[in-house]
Amino acid sequence: MLREKRKRFEDKFQVSETERLLGENWVQSFCNTYKIHHFNMDKTAFNPYALPDRKRKKNFCISIRVACNADGTEKLDLFYVGKAAKPQCLKKKIPEECGFYYRNNKKAWMTSELFEE
Repeated sequence: MLREKRKRFEDKFQVSETERLLGENWVQSFCNTYKIHHFNMDKTAFNPYALPDRKRKKNFCISIRVACNADGTEKLDLFYVGKAAKPQCLKKKIPEECGFYYRNNKKAWMTSELFEE
């Protein structure tokens, strides 16, 4: 993505061929200069009532996003997505008061809108 943006900017601002950034080394120095970190994100689901044969007795599911940088020194907070707008287990608290980030939607899926948050 950074390489594509760089090329677009160089074309738009008519940067001469001799002044263009070449090779792969510029990406790391650019990221270090502007404190840009590469993160890996994955999603998993928690289905506590799912049976081994995959038939569910209860309709309960929470999606969980986990993310960290390439060397594991920086980890993002867990991001939970459930179906309930106000989960009963939190009683009258909001999720942020309990120390985690929670959003809800009809199917407890990590949508593109939630991903961008």
